[in-house]
Amino acid sequence: MNPDAYNQLMYEANIYKQQLDMIQGEMGKATKTLSEISGARTILRETKNAEEIIMPIGGGVFFKGNTNVDKIILRVGSGYSLAVPREKAVDELEKRETAIKTLIEKFSKESMKIAEQMDRINLELAKYQQQKQ
Repeated sequence: MNPDAYNQLMYEANIYKQQLDMIQGEMGKATKTLSEISGARTILRETKNAEEIIMPIGGGVFFKGNTNVDKIILRVGSGYSLAVPREKAVDELEKRETAIKTLIEKFSKESMKIAEQMDRINLELAKYQQQKQ
């Protein structure tokens, strides 16, 4: 292997690493979103008949609230929300969970492909290093 080929492999390895880092970052964000949606769905189901709960509003501040309501305010887009029946909100959250799980699966498959390419490159680089010695 000539030095130009070695440098090309090093360049490819660097690009693959950047791609892998980016995908793993996106997987982390998607996983966090999935956790939040799943938690919200669970709360909507479990508090249907609760009379009063303590709700966090941020900064370690809470207030008491009543969950015995007919409509839930659901974000439907950037800056837009709708008041929808509780069951419709639960259904929508389930759809979002499914979509995010599918996305995480795609990220995982893509990560595995990139990792395989990185393994191939690292093997070639190791062979070059052994030949050089």
